[in-house]
Amino acid sequence: MFKRPIVFGFSSTDQGEDQLRNALTGIDLHVARQDEVEDRSRIQWDTRKGDYDLFEQFDGITHLRSPDVFARISESYPDCKTILFDDTSDNAGNISSTRLEPILSLASKMGLDCFVIGRRDIENCKVLADFLDLDLGHVRARQDAARNWSGNKLSFIVPVVHPQANHLQSYETVERILKESVHSYTSQEGADTNLIVICHNLPDWAQACDGRVTFINLGDHPVFFASKLGAEVDKGLKHLIGILFARQVQSASAIMFGDGDDFVRTDLARTALTKLEDHLGGLVITVGNHAHLTPIDTGFEVAGVLRVSDFYLTCGTDRVFRTDHLSRCMHRWHPGLLTAKNVFKPGDHPNEIRVSDSFLNWFWETAEPRRANDIGLMCLLGRHEEKNAVFDHAFWPEPLVTKGCGHGNHDGPRKGEVHWHRTLAMKSRGEFITEFGLDPKSFKIDGWHPWVWARALSNAVINRFKV
Repeated sequence: MFKRPIVFGFSSTDQGEDQLRNALTGIDLHVARQDEVEDRSRIQWDTRKGDYDLFEQFDGITHLRSPDVFARISESYPDCKTILFDDTSDNAGNISSTRLEPILSLASKMGLDCFVIGRRDIENCKVLADFLDLDLGHVRARQDAARNWSGNKLSFIVPVVHPQANHLQSYETVERILKESVHSYTSQEGADTNLIVICHNLPDWAQACDGRVTFINLGDHPVFFASKLGAEVDKGLKHLIGILFARQVQSASAIMFGDGDDFVRTDLARTALTKLEDHLGGLVITVGNHAHLTPIDTGFEVAGVLRVSDFYLTCGTDRVFRTDHLSRCMHRWHPGLLTAKNVFKPGDHPNEIRVSDSFLNWFWETAEPRRANDIGLMCLLGRHEEKNAVFDHAFWPEPLVTKGCGHGNHDGPRKGEVHWHRTLAMKSRGEFITEFGLDPKSFKIDGWHPWVWARALSNAVINRFKV
C-alpha cells in the first residue's frame, strides 16, 4: 500500500473529466489521465510486476477506465480522495448521472473519502482545496513564487559509465571524449554555471580542471558495481545524486543533464536561464546536431556534423529543468531524499567529492523497489525516450546541443550511431568547433568524407520532401 493522499477524479462526461482535471491543476496539483500514463509507460496497473507506485509522479489521476479498475487501484491507496464531478447538475452533493452512481456506491462501500461536486462549484478553488485539506494561501504563494522565478545559476550534471561496463569497447576513449565534453560544458558565456561529473574514478586530467568542475567519485560501491544495474537505472540514480549536490552545495536554480560525449553551444546556459522564466516545468531541445566522430591519436576526427529533427529522442543532453520543479518531483519520489544529511564529504583532491556509504546504502534500499517503474523519476531521468507524460516541458527548436556519435561506447539500442533518417541539413565543422567551445587541437576537421555528405544530403532532401 502507498500512504499518500492521491486524488482520483471522475465526471459524468468526457468533457467534464477534462474540466475536473483543469480545476485540480489550477490548485497546483500534477494531474494526468490514466490512459495517457499507461500508454506512455507501456505498463498497466493491472499487469505491473512488483510493489511500486506507478502513479508516483502525480498528485491526481482522472479518466480511470472503469469502476473495476478504480476498485483495484484504490485498494493500494488507503488515503486517497475521490471527487465526482456531475456536470449535468448545478448542485454539490447530488448525483443525477448514471455514469457516476456505481463509482459513488463503490467508494461508499470501500469507506473512501468521497466528494460530489456540481457545475456551480467546479471552478471554486476553495471548495476543492477544503476537501483536499490544502491551504489555499500556501498554494497561491507557491504558484506566485514559481511565476516570479528568476534563474541565476545552471548546473550541468554528467554521469559517467562504470569502467567495467559490458558494452564498452574502450574506457580510455570514454575518458578522452569526456575531456573534450568538459571543455565544452565549461565554455559557457554570460552565465554562472558549474559542472558535476559523477564517476567511479578520477581521470588523470581531472586535477587540471578549474573550480567550476566537481567530480563526485562513487568508487567501487557495490550499489553501482559494473553491470549490476541496467544503464537506465544506473544513470537515473547518478542523476538523483547530482540533483542533490546541485541543490545542497551549488544552490543551482536550473539543472541540465548531459552525456559525457556531447557538446553544448556556448550560449546555452544564458539563453536557457532567460527562457525558463516563462516555462515553469522546463525546456526540451527538439532540434540538434549529430557529430560523426572517429578516435585518432591526437583526439577525434569529425567526418561531418548533421542537423537532426526530434533530437530529444536521440540524445540524453536534451532537457533543462528548473530546480524548484525537480525538487517537487524528488519529494514525490521520496520525501526523505531532499532532507538527507551528511551525504557528501571531501575527497582526496581539491575538486573531488565522495558520497557516504550510509547514504548510498539507504539510497539503494529506497530505489530498488522503484526500478521497475519506467515512468518513475529514477527511470525517466535515465533514458532518452519521451518524458512529457510526466514533465511538462516547452519545445525548444534551437540546435544548442551536439551529440557525439560513432565512437563505439554507447549503451543505447542504436549504439550511438548517427540517426541518418532524421537528417535535415549539414553544418560547417569549423563553426561547430567554435560555437560549441571545443579545443581545435583535439579535432581534425579537414578530412574529406564524401559518403557522409552523400548520405546526409540525400536523407535531408527526403525529410524536407516529407515535411
